[in-house]
Amino acid sequence: MRLVAHLGPKDFLGELELLRGIPPVANVVSVTPLVTLALPHEAIRALLVRESALARGLEQIGSGRFIALRHAPPLPAHR
Repeated sequence: MRLVAHLGPKDFLGELELLRGIPPVANVVSVTPLVTLALPHEAIRALLVRESALARGLEQIGSGRFIALRHAPPLPAHR
């Protein structure tokens, strides 16, 4: 396991999978209780077609996270 990011209120995940139509590149582990909102891919894709700047921003965020995932050191094993 590698720590890529700490997400908080109003953060999101799954942008690369949505934009590129690929399988998940990471797993998410919550260390506190959380509430999630799953949005239909087709609704988000329709929005991204209309808002190309939003699509570019999501691609930048996702690419940055993917690079961080590849370069993050492994977490120490729990005992």
